[in-house]
Amino acid sequence: QQVSLASAKAAFDRLAARLGEVPPRGLLTLGDDELRADGFSRQKARYTRALAAAVLEGSLDLDALATLTDAEARARLVEVPGIGRWTAEMLLMFRLGRPDVLPADDYGIRKGYAIAFRKRELPSREELEKRGVTVKKKSPSQLMIINLHGTGPGAEDPARRSEVLLELSNYATIHPATGERVAEF
Repeated sequence: QQVSLASAKAAFDRLAARLGEVPPRGLLTLGDDELRADGFSRQKARYTRALAAAVLEGSLDLDALATLTDAEARARLVEVPGIGRWTAEMLLMFRLGRPDVLPADDYGIRKGYAIAFRKRELPSREELEKRGVTVKKKSPSQLMIINLHGTGPGAEDPARRSEVLLELSNYATIHPATGERVAEF
């Protein structure tokens, strides 16, 4: 269950106003009614508490994620109820600066691939992972998500979105086994 960026920001701002900041321990002190008043569904409240508890108990060390490989960090994150592969990959790309992450389950990535390769159906995760991509300053994955979802640094700025489209056009998909350029964005 995803929420819009505006809804997530509004809920976070209400939490911050209530708690002063949003530390894990503070989240665990709030009851269901308080979290619901701040914009959390019952399920989101449960997941938020699970994340706060994991951080406090030490089963999820947020600082240590930066020292792990992408696969290790993803595995640690998805152990927490409410954090799936997509969420973990967004955190890896946009918070930890891991440009080589390919969120192959992302609708925008799958749709962009289908358009670029003139496919009638969206590709599977396996098909996308088999293709591979080259990476420069930002990966095509990041650029497509910024463009299609309007998220990430600078996404609110129309001029920045134009730059993103221009950057995206500079990338080509490279077959990992042959090194052959197979499509350009």
